[in-house]
Amino acid sequence: MTAMCIAAGIGPSKALLSLLFGAQFGGFVTLVGVGSNATANSVMEELGITPFGFFSITPFGVGVCILGTLYFTFIGRKLIPDTPGISLSLPRRRKNLWTPKRPPSL
Repeated sequence: MTAMCIAAGIGPSKALLSLLFGAQFGGFVTLVGVGSNATANSVMEELGITPFGFFSITPFGVGVCILGTLYFTFIGRKLIPDTPGISLSLPRRRKNLWTPKRPPSL
C-alpha cells in the first residue's frame, strides 16, 4: 500500500487512515466485526438480557457505514493530513542514517 502511494505521489498517511476508517465502519455490520460488539453481547448475556444475534446489528452498521462514507467523501478527506512517508521526507543521502555499516560483533 505504501509503495503504491509513493508511486502515485500520494502521502501514505492519507490512504492508510482512509483504509483504517473503512475497516472500522465495516466492522459495525456484524456482531464479531468490532471487539466491543462481542463484549457488549457477552455482558448482556451475563445480565440476563437477550443477546444480539449475529446480524441483528446490521441495520445500525449499514447506517454507520453510509454516514461515515458520506462524511469522509465530503468533509473528512480535507481533515486527513497528506504527509509524505519517511522515505520521501528524508534526503537521499540520509536514507540509511540509522543502519549500521557493519554488523555488531558478538
